[in-house]
Amino acid sequence: MLSQLRRASRLDVAQGRLEWGSQLSGRDRKAVNNTVNGLLKLLWPDPEMEVPDDELAWAAELALELRRRVKEQQAFIGAAEFGKVDLSYRVGDRPDKVVYCDESVKHRLRMESESAAAPDRDETADGEVLPAPDPKDVSSRIPARDYGIGDRIGGRFEVEEVLGSGGFSKVYRVLDTVEGEQRALKLFDTAAGYDAVRREISALRKVHHPTSSR
Repeated sequence: MLSQLRRASRLDVAQGRLEWGSQLSGRDRKAVNNTVNGLLKLLWPDPEMEVPDDELAWAAELALELRRRVKEQQAFIGAAEFGKVDLSYRVGDRPDKVVYCDESVKHRLRMESESAAAPDRDETADGEVLPAPDPKDVSSRIPARDYGIGDRIGGRFEVEEVLGSGGFSKVYRVLDTVEGEQRALKLFDTAAGYDAVRREISALRKVHHPTSSR
């Protein structure tokens, strides 16, 4: 029974009845559709079962609340990139409804407080300000150079191995020719990548919990 439900879809009952708001990205829509589909399959598994508007609205609201909790955490790291958190839906001729959760209120109050205290600084809970990239040295439009084994970075760090790469950076194992030590060196592809990680580090430094290391 469960294996059959996994292959089936109940989103057909939402066609023409359920619409998502404009602030949902393509990834958001995929996530909430999967959640709604799962709820409908569990509670109304029979394709012949009718799903009332109130129950469809309940499934949509629960899906958006779960998704919004994810978006709130992303917005805390980078509001400019993930700030569209007013996720909404409409069932039939009903008005649009924005779904809120406790995280929404806390996030907005926190962002307003931090913006009023230091609108142009990435300040940690300990008062430390993370340095902004120097516009003379970096550009958000020019990609960083790829280094190979044997190349020197900044005339000091000799590349021994490429350890990995991601969406906006590469990590090298290098030899510090000044101090004679092996190190891991992370280079960002663009200034935008550096800014994103700088915001993430600032957010992580505010985490205080017995299970988190600092």
